[in-house]
Amino acid sequence: AADEEEDLQLIKGMGADALRTAHYPASQHIYDLCDELGIIAWCEYPNVNRMGFSKAFTGNMLCQVREMVMQNINHASIGQWGMFNELYNGEDWMLAKSAEVLDLIRTVQDGILCLDRTRTVVGAMGEAGFQALNEIPQECGLNVYPCWYSSLTMDEMLKYVLTLSGRKTAAISEYG
Repeated sequence: AADEEEDLQLIKGMGADALRTAHYPASQHIYDLCDELGIIAWCEYPNVNRMGFSKAFTGNMLCQVREMVMQNINHASIGQWGMFNELYNGEDWMLAKSAEVLDLIRTVQDGILCLDRTRTVVGAMGEAGFQALNEIPQECGLNVYPCWYSSLTMDEMLKYVLTLSGRKTAAISEYG
């Protein structure tokens, strides 16, 4: 708890007013602190890199989504519900366009919106920026690492990723 309090004080002290708790829901203490300090929190369940499609996987994933929303819906600080991070941003990138992936992400978003229509649903994408996948969330976050994985500058990276995503605006959800 002391570490979390120090972290939130540092975040507030540098003038930030929002926090992504990627890639899983944070402790209730974090959300309590965000409520107290007026920090908007992006709450996210663990859907990172790739998904499975078995009945057990999808059932567990939808259960986690429901639990995330129901456990945190009364926190005034929650501004967004996150539903994925960099899905298929590597070797299996073609899967991001598959009907199976797109249908499952739509099902996740529909599940969230059935429980809470007062907040937006967001996905975080990496450099690959798959347009079909990133058209689904109401908002997108960009995970950008200029001059890290490529030689692109921040400005070039943002233009490139926004073009690939098919979006005009996005949040910076990761930066390095």
